[in-house]
Amino acid sequence: MKNSNYPIHFVDIETTHFDWRVGEIIEVCIWTSKDGGHTISDRYHTYIKPQHLERANPRALEVNGYTDERWSMAPLWEDVCGEIFRILEYGIFCAHNVNFDWYWLDHHIKSTSGQKITWRKLDTQSLVWEHIPTQSASMSKLRTLLGWSHYNAHTAQKDVEDLVRLYKLCVHTTIGHTPDIDAIKDHVEVVRRRGDDHVYLTIMDVDAMIKLIRLSQNQ
Repeated sequence: MKNSNYPIHFVDIETTHFDWRVGEIIEVCIWTSKDGGHTISDRYHTYIKPQHLERANPRALEVNGYTDERWSMAPLWEDVCGEIFRILEYGIFCAHNVNFDWYWLDHHIKSTSGQKITWRKLDTQSLVWEHIPTQSASMSKLRTLLGWSHYNAHTAQKDVEDLVRLYKLCVHTTIGHTPDIDAIKDHVEVVRRRGDDHVYLTIMDVDAMIKLIRLSQNQ
């Protein structure tokens, strides 16, 4: 991401339901980068106490590990809505399956304060399809593929941490640079015929081949 005019907000939320029209947001984590994702300048995290657990989907609560004890001291949505809007008012909203997190937050913030968060969205699932050889772009499958820990998965903090790692892997490394193997073979053959014993490869070629080999070993 080369446009440094916009901060990137890496976002993950946990909810009491899979339908944003029914459930409540119970955890929000936002890491903000002001240099295109190279470094994180600000971190925000909060639990949010649900007010209508009778509407909750049991499977959703199971996924995010909700317990009354862990959320006992959490603030109400009305107490944190303004700060979340302040962070997300401007910039690029980045998430894995971005429409899920964006629609939940946009809907709940508009319902509470009438304000609208940034419309600029970036989905790391799209980056995965472009840059990583995989048959699934789910975060769970990617963790397995890349050898990342599943511990604390489906908590907002863990998911944002891995979201940032994934973004950097796709954008700031050369995992997406697929070396032209045929061109390299032709070059090697020309060098061999010339009688040389050294061949020139770019750092991007070498780095990409190393990453592709590691990925193939994990598949």
